[in-house]
Amino acid sequence: MVQLAAAQGDADSARKRDDIAKRLDPQSLAAAKLAIQTFTPEPPARRRINVATPAGGWDSAPVQAAAPKAAAKPVPAKRTAAAH
Repeated sequence: MVQLAAAQGDADSARKRDDIAKRLDPQSLAAAKLAIQTFTPEPPARRRINVATPAGGWDSAPVQAAAPKAAAKPVPAKRTAAAH
């Protein structure tokens, strides 16, 4: 995916791509290049795009209460060299 960002002009991604390419053996580099050339993104699922309006509309939908947070663990006191 770094190659995809580099192809769109992301300089940092291009540096990372080149660094990774130096570390790969020729067979792995060829496989990675082929994967990039044949990559096609999947369209998003319709259920994630077309969300049904809740009963009563969006502005009057009930707000779900957040789950209670676990109690924080006590932090032990730090010991100094003189305390040993």
